[in-house]
Amino acid sequence: MDLLGSIMESMEKPPTVDTKEKLRQKKAQEAFLKQQNKEKERMIKFRNETEIKVTKFVQDDNQTRLKFPPLNKVLRNIVHEISEDAGMLAYSFGEEEVDRYIMVFKKDFPPSEDELNALRNGQEWNDEIAKRLLAQ
Repeated sequence: MDLLGSIMESMEKPPTVDTKEKLRQKKAQEAFLKQQNKEKERMIKFRNETEIKVTKFVQDDNQTRLKFPPLNKVLRNIVHEISEDAGMLAYSFGEEEVDRYIMVFKKDFPPSEDELNALRNGQEWNDEIAKRLLAQ
């Protein structure tokens, strides 16, 4: 026997995976895929609902802005994409992972710099505040 052969013989063989472990791994993989599919379906549902909401907003002549509730980064990205496709302006406000939300504006009614600054600073914006700033 040569040196390599003796080294190979002296090495411990890796443990084999028994049937129970294989079954556990298979179940874990199935659970992971099921969760992944559930998340994918949730994203598709959110996208469809958002497209409907933005389309209604575009068609409503009485609305000039649409505010979404706080969303995570992935969902905000979807809203930004849909808004851009619809020809709208979309801005994110608030603190990341706390209360970050999106507000969509019609291009015919863009927000003023004062409004954007107020929203970025976490302040509310309405017509009374706009009139007061204009008077100043």
